[in-house]
Amino acid sequence: MVVNAAQELFTVADLSTVWIMASVNEKDFASVRVGSQANIMAPAYSGRIWKGRVTYIQPQVDPTTRTAQARIEVTNPGETLRIEMYVDVEFTAPGASGPVVPEAAVQSIGERQFVFLPVKNNEGSFQLRAVRLGPAANGYYAVLEGVNTKEEVVTDGSFILKAEAIRQHPELH
Repeated sequence: MVVNAAQELFTVADLSTVWIMASVNEKDFASVRVGSQANIMAPAYSGRIWKGRVTYIQPQVDPTTRTAQARIEVTNPGETLRIEMYVDVEFTAPGASGPVVPEAAVQSIGERQFVFLPVKNNEGSFQLRAVRLGPAANGYYAVLEGVNTKEEVVTDGSFILKAEAIRQHPELH
């Protein structure tokens, strides 16, 4: 076969370590930084998680999607992650180990944030608890003060509980 100089014959790739390019939403910029840990999940391999670390974040924001690209370096044993493959990325803060609550569980009253906890052995009763929160990431807040890891919080209907709490205790507002 005759080959010209501009023709690509083959591509050599080492897939033992790969870069994952992830779109980071603008609301998550405060919690995702170089050094942040990331869990990688691929629909092709249900239940399997690869661990990676953010090594670079582009300084510019895409004006259409309001995202920035983060490069995550991942070791790829068995070379199962492939070029142009779609994956889901979940970022975690370095060293984060405390409780987290879904954004839907947090209600702001005035300048303070609260969550509602179901009262044990008292169906339909809830306790209002003030919390101090870290930055939001991936739909969750890290709880710095106010809730322990073993405590349950209300997510569905917490807005209705907030309205009732304000009605019963107008001094909160």
